[in-house]
Amino acid sequence: MNHGAVKWWRYENIIMVSFGLLWGLIFLDRLGITYIFPNIADDLQLTNAQLGLTMSIVAFTWGISSVIFAFISDSIGKRKNFLVFFVFMFSIATFGVGLAQSIIALLVARAIIGLAEGPSIPLIQASMMAESTPSRRGFNAGFIIAMSSLIGGLTPTLIVAIAGHLGWRYALYSMSIPGILLGIFLWIYMREPRLSNESEKDVSHVSKMKWSDVKIVLKSRNVWLCVIGAIFQMGGPILTFSSFGPLYLMKEGGFSQTAAAAIFSIYGIAQFVWSALMPWLSDRFGRKPVVLTVMFVQMLLPISFLLFHNIHGMIVLAVITFSCGSCLAPLTFFTIPGESVPPVSAATAMSLVNLVGEVIGGTLGPALGGMFADRYGIAAPIWIVLLATIVTFILFLGLKETAPAKRNFEFSKTIAQ
Repeated sequence: MNHGAVKWWRYENIIMVSFGLLWGLIFLDRLGITYIFPNIADDLQLTNAQLGLTMSIVAFTWGISSVIFAFISDSIGKRKNFLVFFVFMFSIATFGVGLAQSIIALLVARAIIGLAEGPSIPLIQASMMAESTPSRRGFNAGFIIAMSSLIGGLTPTLIVAIAGHLGWRYALYSMSIPGILLGIFLWIYMREPRLSNESEKDVSHVSKMKWSDVKIVLKSRNVWLCVIGAIFQMGGPILTFSSFGPLYLMKEGGFSQTAAAAIFSIYGIAQFVWSALMPWLSDRFGRKPVVLTVMFVQMLLPISFLLFHNIHGMIVLAVITFSCGSCLAPLTFFTIPGESVPPVSAATAMSLVNLVGEVIGGTLGPALGGMFADRYGIAAPIWIVLLATIVTFILFLGLKETAPAKRNFEFSKTIAQ
């Protein structure tokens, strides 16, 4: 018993849980503001377009900074110092959002959040890889990502409750506190990630972008499909739906702010479950069939919102059953692009997909959703989500299978014939 307890409390497990909490807080600071959009809009007299811009500005600065600062931290070799600095930076910026008295101040604070959170994700990934037992790298990475959905599911009602009792500014102040505390913990407890000679050689080799690597990436059909798909995924089911889904339920469906937050809490918990299942299903049945099946199911979520927005039971059933599509990002942003090129080019492929998806899709989706909501009604962003999902499904029909087990099976079958 004692031996098992000691084994669990080893550094790898504690840092994995810490990074999982951090990953969740990053997306809480990024998306949590959407649950109190009505409070902010009433206080600062903002339009839907301006609310959309508060999401778009984060995506734009996130995409740019993730590449620049991650490269700088790799070059200097001080991942811990950079990560802790960025944790404090985005936590303080979230507090600053609560202090904003105008749309300009709001956008500046949100831009700083994107600047700090963008490089935090690759720094977490690289640090966790360095501290992971080789046989647990996949599990550790999946655990960290899944925790963001769990935190996203547990916090919306709490945020709305704080906003209802103390005001929206205090909801943002409270969102900044866990990040500051976790930053202090990592500053004291986290050690500078050190790789073995072999791993160091591998990582440095993969992380350096050479022109020859870029040319290999640009010749891959899968990478291009994932790049274009990332634009529509970020601009549709990931950010636009998260930005305007709660607002749509309140204005069109007659949900209270608390009820809408509860619906999206269920949505987050369902995503947690689907996030755990997606990698396993794709390993077993192949990347392409899982992606296409899930993208088809994803279409039913915006359709359900449009048809049943005032029927509480149907909306709950829809977010539980049809939320699986938003959990495809790990596959289409990381796994498939990384498996579609030689290992030396994998980091380049994944960086390209994430950069374009964030800067173009993440910036344009919420901004256009807000503009169309002002012009055509609050249902317009939900229609954008539906159209983006349909386009993505059609694009991914052209994907080539990359799952190692499926490719090895097809190769063995070909040899046998």
